[in-house]
Amino acid sequence: MAWRLNDFIECGELINTRNYSTRGWIKLRGQESAVHLELTGNCSSDLAGWHIRFESRGPRAGAGGEPSPEELAEILAQEPPELNPHQIGATGDMTAARKVKVADCSIEELMYRCKAGEPPPFRWVRCLYLEWYSQNGRVVIEVGDPILEFVDFQSIPGVSADTLPPAPEPPEEGDEPPQGGLEVAEVRLDDQGKPHVTHHLISADGEHEVVEEEPDDPYGLFSPDAGDEAADGPTGDSDGDTVGDIVSYLGPLPLPEDLDDAEVEGHLKGVLGALAMYGIALHVCEHYSVRDTYRLLRDTILLKERARPELGLTRFTTADYCGQCQERTA
Repeated sequence: MAWRLNDFIECGELINTRNYSTRGWIKLRGQESAVHLELTGNCSSDLAGWHIRFESRGPRAGAGGEPSPEELAEILAQEPPELNPHQIGATGDMTAARKVKVADCSIEELMYRCKAGEPPPFRWVRCLYLEWYSQNGRVVIEVGDPILEFVDFQSIPGVSADTLPPAPEPPEEGDEPPQGGLEVAEVRLDDQGKPHVTHHLISADGEHEVVEEEPDDPYGLFSPDAGDEAADGPTGDSDGDTVGDIVSYLGPLPLPEDLDDAEVEGHLKGVLGALAMYGIALHVCEHYSVRDTYRLLRDTILLKERARPELGLTRFTTADYCGQCQERTA
């Protein structure tokens, strides 16, 4: 299951002013040091190119009503999760263009109105949604009604706007998401390291339904006998295993020529998310496209480069293979 940090967020910073690089930090309640982000990939279109700062108004402040003193005390007593302090991996959906519907009353009034069958007053607020895939797996932050500061904008490929993104509009009548339920994505790794994802929907009255079972291999990353190849584990030679050996359960990757742009990025981020679990990161220089990066990862880094996950973080960069970067540093 995803690591959900909503109630623990105090503030943070996100910087996506360089193409295919998102960095920054988040401060969790109860922890002295910030968690640093060093992710490969862009934010969603509304935040791509931006340097932003954000702050939470408090635990569940944007979730509808104010928690009671007892509930707030219980929330504040919770220990924040022990994330890796230096998060690497791939970006998921990172956007401030969502709106959520929240009750505009206290918890007590909300409960009273629900019992009486009366609709509570509500309002729409912006929701900051940040998702990435790191050493800890899938990490999600949802901050309702955040304090946002748009600090700086730098144009990156595919993004030309240089004005503040407008506040998102509420959904049209009839398009509103169902209220009162909870959707949970359960992610499990089997004995061979393959991911299995199941979606659960828990209604407001506690009923549980499995709403979707994703295929074991949504991006076609696994070969039929990938599990047999992974069973023996890393070879353990003195120079470390090739990067491809470490994630051999992924099987052979398709040729970039056989994929459209969305499929290329899907495969690239799938592999980067898997490598992050072993502390392996790939940074992308300004001269490499997503397709170039996928080709380099598939044909060179997985086959020839070596890493030893037990020794800690391993970084690769396309700059080491980029002629323009090499000329600049010569």
